[in-house]
Amino acid sequence: MLSLKLGTTKVELCGSLCERPLFPRFFAPRFFMPSNPHIEELIRSAYEAAADPPGWSDFLMRFSEAVHAPSAVFLIHDSAHRKANASGVIGVEPEWIQSYQEYFVTINPWLAARPFRRAPIALGEQILTDRELLRTEFYNDFLRPQDWFYSCGVLIAQDQWMTSEITAIRSRRAGGFTASEVALFRYLAPHLQCAARIHNRIAGLESGLQAATGALDRLATGIIAVNSDARVIFTNRAAEAILKRGDGLISGDGLQAASRQETVKLRRVIAAVCMPLESGSLPETVIPIHRPSGARPLEVLVAPLPRHSFLTGEGAAAVLFVTDPDEAATLDGRALHQLFGLTPAEIQLCTALVDGKSVEEYAEQAAISAHTARTYVKRIYSKTGARRQSELVRLLLKSSAGI
Repeated sequence: MLSLKLGTTKVELCGSLCERPLFPRFFAPRFFMPSNPHIEELIRSAYEAAADPPGWSDFLMRFSEAVHAPSAVFLIHDSAHRKANASGVIGVEPEWIQSYQEYFVTINPWLAARPFRRAPIALGEQILTDRELLRTEFYNDFLRPQDWFYSCGVLIAQDQWMTSEITAIRSRRAGGFTASEVALFRYLAPHLQCAARIHNRIAGLESGLQAATGALDRLATGIIAVNSDARVIFTNRAAEAILKRGDGLISGDGLQAASRQETVKLRRVIAAVCMPLESGSLPETVIPIHRPSGARPLEVLVAPLPRHSFLTGEGAAAVLFVTDPDEAATLDGRALHQLFGLTPAEIQLCTALVDGKSVEEYAEQAAISAHTARTYVKRIYSKTGARRQSELVRLLLKSSAGI
């Protein structure tokens, strides 16, 4: 948990996101404190950007003003493929960023001179002399048209191939960066590095959640995560459809069944599986939920979720697996074609058989003769290796086409 107390001398970072203390050397006697009245705003906006990436533009605007540079960029360089990606830009036209990403990154002499660097701060004139820079294509075709010359960069993160850096750029007339401006770069470096680690952790969690959600959305079974008070905290696509119909399960003030009696029973089961194991919680329970429409009851399996998960935080929670016995079975036609080479007509027949129809019922529905339908069945058996209809249905449902 990040805790900032701006306006005081205390800034804390709790948890494991930072690998070292936030102020590893700020209060050492030799450390030079930059005289900038807006430094706390800079630090705050850096940490805000860690949780909200569009916020890097706000940070770069404050940063460029503080170091008296009209242009600043947050670039991620991929040295293996000689590519660049801009995470934030201020004072640079989009077409110039695009030209850098498409070509000029490959001839950037500042990068070529230091493919792997250790110092957190890099001044352009420390890498190349002014005379050397003036002779490069990079300066004449990229920097000079924008009236850029002097640069100073803060190393944010680096591994074998990727380097993340925030760089301020200004004109030759403005002169090189002063000692006090460089001191500000150094002062901000640990904060920016820590903010980058927070950002990467959050991005990793979000990516994992999106991947998990995408996988769960492919399932025909409805999945609902609830806390111990039966409040819904997650649903997959199938569960959303079930709740939207409102036939048996309703998501209102907590998850409810259609009748009061079944709502009480459902919530008791949820509360029971959420209890700590030492209190004798139920490992899982299956209950039917009757539906006002008269359709067969929903089958609901209630099981506990692990504590301390990204869904539940520190609290207890349960997951409900909801099956609608009247829901038509679905098969992925493209997967059936790729797995077995089935034709569209054969795929339609497979779907009907999985849905419980007979060959004759499908023939009538498709307006074909029973003889033609049986011919399709023989071809399907030949392609799938199945020898009877029950074996075929089981094979189809267990295949990736049934996911």
